[in-house]
Amino acid sequence: MTNQMTTDIEHFEKMLLARAIKYPNQRSRLKLDPEHITDKRNRAIYTDILKDQNITEDTILTNAIKHSRKYGGFDHVKSILDYDTVTEKGILTDQSNIFNYYKREKIAELSRYYLEHPSEDMANELKETMNQLDRFSLGEKDTKKETLSEIMDELFQPVENTIIKTNIKKLDDIIDGLEMQQLNVVAARPSMGKTAFAIELAKGLNESGCNSVICSLETHEKSLTRRLLSNISRVDLHKFKDPYERMTTDEIQQVLEAINVYHDLPTRIKVESKFTPNNIRQIARTADPKQKTFVIIDYLQLMKTDGRPNTRFDEVSEISRELKMIAQEYPHISIIALSQLSRAVESRNDKRPMMSDLRESGQLEQDANIVMMLYRDDYYNPPEDINPKSASPLEVIVAKNKDGMVGTAELDFYKNIQKIY
Repeated sequence: MTNQMTTDIEHFEKMLLARAIKYPNQRSRLKLDPEHITDKRNRAIYTDILKDQNITEDTILTNAIKHSRKYGGFDHVKSILDYDTVTEKGILTDQSNIFNYYKREKIAELSRYYLEHPSEDMANELKETMNQLDRFSLGEKDTKKETLSEIMDELFQPVENTIIKTNIKKLDDIIDGLEMQQLNVVAARPSMGKTAFAIELAKGLNESGCNSVICSLETHEKSLTRRLLSNISRVDLHKFKDPYERMTTDEIQQVLEAINVYHDLPTRIKVESKFTPNNIRQIARTADPKQKTFVIIDYLQLMKTDGRPNTRFDEVSEISRELKMIAQEYPHISIIALSQLSRAVESRNDKRPMMSDLRESGQLEQDANIVMMLYRDDYYNPPEDINPKSASPLEVIVAKNKDGMVGTAELDFYKNIQKIY
């Protein structure tokens, strides 16, 4: 197991043990089996807590000193005791993250073995293991009393705001903002401004203190970077193709300043010829678990699965489900997937997109927390006098919002500088 793969599971396991040790009243809520704990040292500590729910920090430290090999020694246990846990809440979420990791790795291990040693017995063992894993329950649904208690507490004391503003004001007025562990979709026909909108979202989320990773399967990093610099500097995008001839001295200075701004932004661009859900999962694994990160995929229909689906419909459905699972597995991650709409839009008089236009899979509509669709009337009905520097009215149609309102944010898209207000 590589360091990259273990970063997140180490965090989850230490977080669980830290809560269980610091808050003995939470130990009765431990539902995982010891085998679900990946690190043998952590598994030994977890087993001791299950066996003796009155065990103290001192006893755990003493055991670590006496049996250093088994428990990882004093330093390992002390690193758990000193782990940054803000409150006692979240022990079920910790266990869910650990179990999801265990489940994924166990199925992958058995699948690899089956491919190397295919047989009916091995196929039956794989199927039975998957059924057992699916049946395993942490008892998370039986939390009515706890949930009502938390809501009552929130009535009388301030709570941490989990809503993250996009800083596109008219959009935030409708959706309030985005949250972690979501799969959100931005859908449009080609040339509507999906990539420009993604850039604006990335910058706005940066302003709210979040990191962003733009995963591009269609556009080179240099081209995307030019768009970002045009957005920041307000210098026409077409001038970046031949800046020496087309830019004035003042514009060059603006771009130099924009380069410094972009250099310091917590946004990075990752360009690959092929992206699969496992590539996205690796990005989630390697992201700092203490820093909220939005992964923006441009765009979903260019992705491939890690398996061998029968049809393109099945493939897009599988990608959608996997992205949803990844978002739910990592508390510090949220995913924004850009998506193409079907050509059915073009056959209607009113070409504003609808949910049924989501291309190739209804699964995407089901999995998404928020579905936003972009529409520009002047794309279909261009004005007689076209001013390339004038704003193009851009409608962001919030067609689905699982936890809030729907509606249309009417924005201005300055295509020449890739800027949206």
